[in-house]
Amino acid sequence: MDADVANRYDAIVCDLKMPGMTGIALYQHLEIHQPQLLDRWTFAACHVASQDVADVLETVRCPVLEKPFSLAILADLLDTLRERADLFTP
Repeated sequence: MDADVANRYDAIVCDLKMPGMTGIALYQHLEIHQPQLLDRWTFAACHVASQDVADVLETVRCPVLEKPFSLAILADLLDTLRERADLFTP
């Protein structure tokens, strides 16, 4: 993904557990190949209090939406991510 494509994303909401690839694996890939996207990133996860999920989330630097979440919480988070993306967009 080139910089022009990366700058099209104001916010990225990724589930922690997905078929085929975990959210953490995708995050780690972007950490190497498109680190500018990580300021726009958030995880959506359930059971964030469980030890295995908590351990994983300690390794990343992004907000986490705990499922289920309200549309108001999502809207607030998207506004925050959009503002962060604006700070880093040339």
